[in-house]
Amino acid sequence: MDDDFRCRTRTKRPCHGHSKSMFKKSRPKLQFLSVPADIQRLILSKLPLKEVTRTSVLSTKWRSVCTFYPKLRFDGITMCSSRSLPGSEQYIKEFIRNVDAVLQQHNGEFVEDFQLKFEFNSELITHLDKWVRFAAASQAKNIAFDLVPAKFRGRYDRYLLPHELLASQSTHRLQSVQLGFVSIKLPSKFSGFPNLRKLDLHFIDITANELEDMLSSCSNLEWLSVVRCHVHDELKVDLPLPRLLYLCVAYCRITRIKFNAMKLKTFVCAGSLYPFDLSQSLELKDAHFCIFDSLTLDYALVTLPTVLPSVENLTLQATATLKTTALLESSCKLSCLKYLQLELFVSYEDADNIISLSSCLRAAPLIEKFELHFSVTSFAHYDREPLRSLPRCPHNYLKNLCITGFTACTGQLEFLLYAVENAPLLEVLTLDPACKFGLGLTFDGQASVFSWAREVSRRHLTGRILPTTKLYLLYSALPPLHIQIGSLSGAFHDVHIIISRICALRDLQRAQANLNFCYAHFYVYDSLTLDYALVTLPTVLPSAENFSVQASAQLKTPARLENACKFSQLKYLQLELFVTYEDASNILSLASYLRAALIEKFEMHFSVCSFALSDSDLEPLKSLPLWPYNYLKTLYITGFTACTGQLEFLLHAVENAPIPEDLTLDPACSFDRGMMESGDPSEGIFARGCTDASGAELALTPQ
Repeated sequence: MDDDFRCRTRTKRPCHGHSKSMFKKSRPKLQFLSVPADIQRLILSKLPLKEVTRTSVLSTKWRSVCTFYPKLRFDGITMCSSRSLPGSEQYIKEFIRNVDAVLQQHNGEFVEDFQLKFEFNSELITHLDKWVRFAAASQAKNIAFDLVPAKFRGRYDRYLLPHELLASQSTHRLQSVQLGFVSIKLPSKFSGFPNLRKLDLHFIDITANELEDMLSSCSNLEWLSVVRCHVHDELKVDLPLPRLLYLCVAYCRITRIKFNAMKLKTFVCAGSLYPFDLSQSLELKDAHFCIFDSLTLDYALVTLPTVLPSVENLTLQATATLKTTALLESSCKLSCLKYLQLELFVSYEDADNIISLSSCLRAAPLIEKFELHFSVTSFAHYDREPLRSLPRCPHNYLKNLCITGFTACTGQLEFLLYAVENAPLLEVLTLDPACKFGLGLTFDGQASVFSWAREVSRRHLTGRILPTTKLYLLYSALPPLHIQIGSLSGAFHDVHIIISRICALRDLQRAQANLNFCYAHFYVYDSLTLDYALVTLPTVLPSAENFSVQASAQLKTPARLENACKFSQLKYLQLELFVTYEDASNILSLASYLRAALIEKFEMHFSVCSFALSDSDLEPLKSLPLWPYNYLKTLYITGFTACTGQLEFLLHAVENAPIPEDLTLDPACSFDRGMMESGDPSEGIFARGCTDASGAELALTPQ
């Protein structure tokens, strides 16, 4: 086999005895290695590293291809075979061997990206030193050493970063740096990162003074994330960071945050509520807080407007202590705020004070959209008359109000009526009893609470809501919009009777509000067969656009792929499936659901504890006939263990989706039993994204 590109040309030759010219087809050789080096690097940069490595076995002339590959990205998934168990000694040795093999072939020049993601182990230290020196010598612009282990709790060891990467000849070329589970000791003559634009620090062992010195040297920094870096002191940078646009500080043990960032646009803070000073950031537009401390409404209404005077979009998740309306007339205003999202854990004792959240509306005179998400587990559900009211204060810009975890308890009703009566231009009102975060209601409380919430909210909104306002009531207990049927037991097989009753009420209830029957959500405790679901559900839910099912599934071969029953309007489908060990090999049959002609997003969540982790190389994978899914843009699979059935389904979906945008594969189980250990929510791991060769955004989330 040679290394030639062949193209078809025509060579003119005379033909005696004929007036017409004759053409002979020939194939002149265009050698790939004769193409300019910059073009070669551009071509190779579009290929995965594994494919580039394989080219070296095609011919002796191709062995030099790997020597100038510009993007070196190493992780356990791509560098180790499926036969090696992650974390095992064999897995570590195979990773070391394969990385060394690639670097030995490389000439160490023209490297743009050097990225390594692997769980830290003491056996790696000498090899990591060698790889860091290679990255430094190659003059790479983008470097990543992400060594954070999956089980990091109780781990105090770190990899000590060699000074070669911090020397001036290396730092002056760097534009992006990601470091995880690393200890940093700055050299005495550290000259900084003058051209660095992005810095991602995760589990870094460094002193407060050295961190300040390092950040102060990044005058061109645009993006900064500091996660679980415990300096036990102030996180501050007194010198200006004139180009910093994004700042994230999460789960750090620090005492204060202070940055001089005039152009900062986005600020993310998670963990404890640190005092922070961003007084120089007058262009800050987006702020996101996830606070594990108890937050008082008084503090939020006094402090946040002071430290975030220019913010337009604010998200706050916290355990809230609500008080009476003493601060309704506070002079502190979020004068630029247009979008506010609150995710609140409110205690049983404080549920009656929810009306005090009207202070948030009064503190934001320009607010256009307000989302209020409650954790409702312990709320008191009672109807007290008369309801309290507050002095009128028109919110002339409020157009959209969304409340989830809405159970129509007294405090929620009082706040709802205040908002509706004081929003003359309200366009959309959404009330949803489902809890979007934290703990929700058990099924035992759902039926009575949801029915109560529906009736009470309708009764109180009648005559108060504007005729032009679109009302979306996402309720169970025979609702017209959002169906949640739980613990149906044997009655599930009569689900078509239940749905027919819902449809009978639909037209009657539509006369009272602007409602669309577009959601269906099932919690099924019986074993559900794929055949039954594909025949019955499209028949009784012909207009469903968004559909979710959680059940124990019995999968069979794709006998019903050509079934005439179709979800003709379905755009979003979510399946949460308990699949047995014996049935795991039949997961490919779930491709039947993709035959919904308009489906755009498909989420599949598996309970994977009993799956056989088959090696797909041992046997050929099954395949189905081609069937283009022209609208499928997003595919999201959790509990993904790469067992044979999952791989077969994944390949079928990817090969038949001509316009994919997002593909997410997550080994963690998002429901019931999974292979992940439960722990403190603050101990989550931020997912990191990468782009695959087809252009789809591929997010691989660590366990």
